[in-house]
Amino acid sequence: MRARRVAIGTGVAFGVIAVLVRTEFSPLLELDSDITRSAVDLARDHEAYRDAMKTATWLLHSQLVLLYAALVAIGLAVARRPVAAVWLGAVVGVGTAINPGLKALFDRERPVVPDPVETFHGLSFPSGHAASAGLICAALAVVFWPRPGPVGHAALVTGVVVIPLLSGWTRLTLGGHFLSDVVAGVLWTVAWVAAWQPALPALERRVAARNVHAPSSG
Repeated sequence: MRARRVAIGTGVAFGVIAVLVRTEFSPLLELDSDITRSAVDLARDHEAYRDAMKTATWLLHSQLVLLYAALVAIGLAVARRPVAAVWLGAVVGVGTAINPGLKALFDRERPVVPDPVETFHGLSFPSGHAASAGLICAALAVVFWPRPGPVGHAALVTGVVVIPLLSGWTRLTLGGHFLSDVVAGVLWTVAWVAAWQPALPALERRVAARNVHAPSSG
């Protein structure tokens, strides 16, 4: 029930932002432009900060996020959680494949800023980096939530919040996205993961029950 509420809430929030972007709601567009210009000014004026943001955005590239998910899935399989491994791979993999389709659907151009600090190509909404960060963090939280205690839960929640925020900020400050791009990227991926969350414990229970009732060899 909690996962359903999260999926509906974040899905509706994404839908509202998507409609505002699609209809070119001027207050949102002006806010987006102002925030991106200010963020780029910060990167332009501080070289060490700019380099750190470039490194962070590279580490959170969607292709690397797929690699991270694959490595965790292998670890889950080795730890005898094959259902979680398959679930993680499917949710992150399919989610990553969906985002380019959303970009093509909304067809939003990237920000145009004077004296840019980085060159970007392709479409803008929703942010692929923010979506990838939201996908992997939310999916890992679902996979590992039943295991750790309060400290582990706090670490998972922190990761789900901080890593997508960092990813989104790197795209803003380098001039690759608007604020609404990165917020939408996180929102739709959290909705996606939350929608599929109930399938994981259900499948794990089914596989465990099948193993209990399976005849032993020998």
